[in-house]
Amino acid sequence: MAIILLALLAAFIAWRARQLGYSAVAWFVTTFLAPLVAIGMLGILPDRSARKKRQRETDLLEAQLAQAGAVVTDGVQVPRETVSDLRTIRN
Repeated sequence: MAIILLALLAAFIAWRARQLGYSAVAWFVTTFLAPLVAIGMLGILPDRSARKKRQRETDLLEAQLAQAGAVVTDGVQVPRETVSDLRTIRN
């Protein structure tokens, strides 16, 4: 019975690790060897899949800014025209 519970726990931990961007097989084996350590470690490790998603979104945003004519200054995207460059209308 304990082996079945451990296998279910290992399967859950492996599934969650895969969602976070880690190897499911490695976490399945780790959970069998040291279940409490695996649970603790998975809880404190960063979410790799979120980091990859943020990088994709950053790349997309940089491409959109480049397409809009933004200029890179010291690694910061700055539009060619700013609000102060726009004409104002006075009555």
